[in-house]
Amino acid sequence: MNLRGFVKYALFRDTTHHGEFKLMSRLAGPDCPRSFVDVGANDGFYGSNSFPFVARGWRTILIEPHPGAFAKMQKRHASRNNVTLINLACSETAGEFPLWLGADEGGTHASLCPEEAEGSGQTTEARQIRSRVERLDALLAKHGMPQKFGILFYQ
Repeated sequence: MNLRGFVKYALFRDTTHHGEFKLMSRLAGPDCPRSFVDVGANDGFYGSNSFPFVARGWRTILIEPHPGAFAKMQKRHASRNNVTLINLACSETAGEFPLWLGADEGGTHASLCPEEAEGSGQTTEARQIRSRVERLDALLAKHGMPQKFGILFYQ
């Protein structure tokens, strides 16, 4: 975390890349249900759009298929009772599919699309694992998220 990020976090509990938390809060408004769904949550902190809401007690579902990123997220949120962590991918079809893990610097890039790995210039170093995949609507119903929830961030 650089100095700018540290100051933003220390003053505003904002871990978003470019201060998106402030905009999302304003768009959501005071009557927004205090629930957040983050698909592709990565490690749940660095560059996270959901962490500022987690820190403020919102009910949050964090979904991440990458095993390394998910392990970091588990450690970070283990003691939080307002957070549900789910280690799988979301798509329109449920099942088990190849998940492409990129060779990005942090080692947490993952995609169900091999073309995305090719487009990122990581084709030669990308590796494939099998991942459980569920439909988002079924997953939210399974975990008791009301149909009218606050914010969905799908990356």
